[in-house]
Amino acid sequence: GYYRPPAVRGLPRAHYDWCVRKYRSYRPADNTFQPYQGRRRPCRSPFWG
Repeated sequence: GYYRPPAVRGLPRAHYDWCVRKYRSYRPADNTFQPYQGRRRPCRSPFWG
């Protein structure tokens, strides 16, 4: 089935900005992007925890 990761809270704005620039398919609501192959994956920026 389709796995929906939990909503992400409390990450710094710089993290979202970085992911948006790096991945055109990035979705801030669940912090994932769509790679060319496979399922959505979480974005890990230099600002990640």
